[in-house]
Amino acid sequence: MSGTTYYAFCDELEKIAAPRVDEGDVMAGAGGAAAGTAAGTAGVLGRYKGLRIELGAHLASIGKGGARAIEAQEAAKRGTPPQVIAQAKAIAKEIRRRGLDPKKINIAIGATGGTGKTTLARELARQLGLEHRDLDAAGKHLTKGRQVEKYIESAGLKGRKGIVMDQSHIFTKANPGHFDVAIRLEKPTAQIRKQLERRKRGAWQMDVYDYDRMSKSIRSAFDGLGGDKLKVDTGVEARFAPQRGFDRQGVFRQAEHAVGEAKSKAMSREKAAITAATGKVPRAPSAYRYFRLKHLTGVPAMIGGGALAGLTGAVALKRHLEDRPQNPAMRAELQPAAGNFRHRRIPQPAAPGAAGAAPAVPRVA
Repeated sequence: MSGTTYYAFCDELEKIAAPRVDEGDVMAGAGGAAAGTAAGTAGVLGRYKGLRIELGAHLASIGKGGARAIEAQEAAKRGTPPQVIAQAKAIAKEIRRRGLDPKKINIAIGATGGTGKTTLARELARQLGLEHRDLDAAGKHLTKGRQVEKYIESAGLKGRKGIVMDQSHIFTKANPGHFDVAIRLEKPTAQIRKQLERRKRGAWQMDVYDYDRMSKSIRSAFDGLGGDKLKVDTGVEARFAPQRGFDRQGVFRQAEHAVGEAKSKAMSREKAAITAATGKVPRAPSAYRYFRLKHLTGVPAMIGGGALAGLTGAVALKRHLEDRPQNPAMRAELQPAAGNFRHRRIPQPAAPGAAGAAPAVPRVA
């Protein structure tokens, strides 16, 4: 095939295959994409119960101070559970038994969401007469690995004493030198799900987070602190720092033991905790290390797929309606054009003598 013939073939192919794009196509596509996005979002909400619950809670909290404020009001009405009061009393008793001055120590409580760490921290601070800081309420610390540490420094907590602080990843992301007593909570996943669905805030996490993986990494970081260990209650443990402080390198030694020295070099504290817990070095960025991959990709796939299907379907329907003849007589003259899905009108020769008909050619005898 010569060059001229090739380019001529491409020009003809483009005339047949290239779609027409006009203002009507843009409007139809935008409307279809919006409808498809809405359908995909509805599918996501139908599949993920926790996300649906939390979205409803946020919508209901508009103008009322937010979901966290409503949760605090409801918790105040219910009061502190007797079991939590007993746990806080046991920890406070052990602190005094060891001769520790509560005003000269910091207490850190770490656990996954829905375990009741903030409730315990608030009650323990009340019994000891200390200040309580909920670091989870101060911002979204899951996005960057060292945000918890940065917040402790920027909020003026570094070097201060007499504070009970709680945060989901305080053991995996904060310097152990900031606290003298560490408390870890752990509950079965099914119980955590019920708690999150009841309080509504954070319910979406159960849909996308691998809570078992998160809980194991928190446990590894907690065990790496060293010090004296005390079992307070079922699922509640405390560690007391020795005079030299908690071990800052313990979790890194655990990671080195799990995967070897070569693979454990230059790890963050969180990465070392996950490595020690799972025996594998995580490759995902810090913000996605606890996500379930199928859910992380499934949500945008459902919404994006719905938008794409709506767009293409709306444009195809609009063009189909435009090409459909309104005259029944004309409709009978249509046939599918070869190599093209669009229907074309096949011109028919006009009757002799009619307007626009070609003049008759006389026959030669």
